[in-house]
Amino acid sequence: MSVDSPPRRARGTRRWDWPWRGVPIVDAGILLAPGLVVLAVVAALSAYLTIESDETAVLTRSANELRLLNLELDNKLADAEMSRRGFLLTSDPAYLAPYEEAIQDIPRLSRKLMDLTSGDPARQALAKRVEELAQLKVGEIQQSLDLQKGGNSAAAVAIIRQNTGKKYFDDLRSILARLSEEDAADVEQHRQESVVLRRWLTGATTAGLILSAVLSVIALNRARRQMSELRERHRAVSNINEVLEQRVA
Repeated sequence: MSVDSPPRRARGTRRWDWPWRGVPIVDAGILLAPGLVVLAVVAALSAYLTIESDETAVLTRSANELRLLNLELDNKLADAEMSRRGFLLTSDPAYLAPYEEAIQDIPRLSRKLMDLTSGDPARQALAKRVEELAQLKVGEIQQSLDLQKGGNSAAAVAIIRQNTGKKYFDDLRSILARLSEEDAADVEQHRQESVVLRRWLTGATTAGLILSAVLSVIALNRARRQMSELRERHRAVSNINEVLEQRVA
């Protein structure tokens, strides 16, 4: 143990300095580093989970809107078809009211479907095909109505029997169902990813709490051990100083 030059209490008297600097100090950084890493992981997972939840909410709203839009478009085309059949049977213009309303709404619904699928080229192509099939179906209905109005009922009925319009409608419904199913699948995928992230976040948080508790115990034990070492060294220095004072007394 080295001896520093202490202040003089009396002539010929020397005192040993307290060796505080000789005691190793707990490296707080080493103890805090793992906890900070876990904290950073938890923060990153929390932020990503928030973003993922927001995306899931947006996709859910979009999927619901698409489903309702598809249903409305399907109903409008069905109304137009039923209106056509009622008019062909009775020649009563009153039956054309639902058709007139439908041909006003169908283009608007088709454009809205294009807007909802604008972020996905593949689905945009399907929406474009829906628009084309809707126009073909309306055109087929209008053709039979024109024939009926002209007094050619047989030709009007023949158009229906060709089942061309039915094929248009069936293809359109198939595409609408596909669009709805794909959107629902996207929502479900994001929900599953959110579930996995929540599990990781729970695990990381639990690990962080456990690690923090372990590090706290380790730090406390090291602090106690160092304090004990300091007291022992202090006592040793005091004893040495007392012996030296007695020798020079």
